Order: sequence, then structure tokens, then C-alpha cells
Amino acid sequence: DQVYGDGVSGTLSADSPFASFSAAAQFGPAPSGAGGFHYFAVGGSVFLQAGVPIGPGLTVNGFGGGLYHNMSLSTPSDADIRSHATTPGTIPMVPQNNTTGIQAQLIVAVIQPYVANASLTLSVEIHNGGLGLMELDGNGFVITDPPDNSDALASAYMKMKYDFENKVFDTYIDVQFHFLVASANAPLWMHGGPDGDYL
Repeated sequence: DQVYGDGVSGTLSADSPFASFSAAAQFGPAPSGAGGFHYFAVGGSVFLQAGVPIGPGLTVNGFGGGLYHNMSLSTPSDADIRSHATTPGTIPMVPQNNTTGIQAQLIVAVIQPYVANASLTLSVEIHNGGLGLMELDGNGFVITDPPDNSDALASAYMKMKYDFENKVFDTYIDVQFHFLVASANAPLWMHGGPDGDYL
């Protein structure tokens, strides 16, 4: 592959009556034309059906974390934004030398996870020894089927990214509604940087 070289990637998931676990990993050598350096990314999350109450009608229903080296979060495509990926290890990234990142995820629910639940993942990258990038990936689902949330009445996804090296800020928001046989989609992109600010 011209981007990932002879890399390998995979996912793992397991379910029990009380919790669901998912994990992802990718690793390999970058193409020789890019330097042939080795890269890896691992991450996972746990979803708890019952949750831990933290306030009236609000529970923490899961958490996750990830680590990657010689990889960097990539600019998302439309398909990436609509995939609603916030699990550490599954957020799109590409090989990049001298980069290390960590990820932390929190999953919360309102009333019950099938009524409304949301996830937020923070990623921080170090480039060549200095702070290079910070990103927030979040999603939310209403009237849904957790933990997959594949049949939600309404869903929203947000990616907020700041590139410290190039002083560029981007926010991607995508909201989807599903009504029986019809659906609607409302995307939004906000950008700010040396090349200008625009929607």
C-alpha cells in the first residue's frame, strides 16, 4: 500500500450481559519511499450497560484509551465523518514519523443508554518533541440501540481539531435524522487559519 506499506490492522469485540468490549490495532513498516519507519496504533473501550450514576439522570457508561507512535490523525473524508468513529484506535490516522499520540474516551448516558448516549474522545499528539495537535471526537445518539447505535432516530458527530504547528483550526459537524423510510443529513465545516476563516 502506498500509504501504509505492508501494514496490518484488525479489530476485536466481545459482549456479555453486563458489558461490551471493543479494541482495534494497526501496525507495520511505512513504505520505503517514506523512510520505512515502523508505526503502530492500539486502542479500545468498554461499554457498561448499567453505568455509574454521576448526577440526576446522568451516568458514566464507559471509557477507553489508546496509544499510537509514528502515526498522526488524518483529515477526515465525508465517509469518515459519517462513520461516527470515536473509539480509540478506530479514528482514521496515517503513518507520520516522529509523532506520538495518546487518546482518552468517556461514554455517558441520559436516563438510559437507549434513550440518549454520547461519547467524547480526546487525542493529543507530540510532534518532534513539542505539542503538535489536539483533537476532540464526539458523537451522540437519541432513541437508539447501544452500544452499536446503528438504529438511532437521531445522531450527531463532531470533530474539533487544532494544529499547533500550522495554527489551523477545523470543526466538522454532521447531524443525521432517520424517519421510517426517509433520512436527512446536515453537515457543517468551519475552518480558521493563515489561509482565512470560512464555513
